[in-house]
Amino acid sequence: MRSRAGGDGTGLLDYLAGEGPHEVDRISRAAVETGTFGVPSLVVDGELFRGREHLPDIREMLAPA
Repeated sequence: MRSRAGGDGTGLLDYLAGEGPHEVDRISRAAVETGTFGVPSLVVDGELFRGREHLPDIREMLAPA
């Protein structure tokens, strides 16, 4: 199975029918428990940023000096 983007999707349908949903649930629960659930969630220098409104500040923090 090839995607239009060129990725190899071999095994994707098996993953989605098997372990996939369980893994997504596990990862989501872990994110909620650690307080990192949100879109996007980014950690920069140990500080958690949630939401797009922080992207300009994060770009500035990551820009070369």
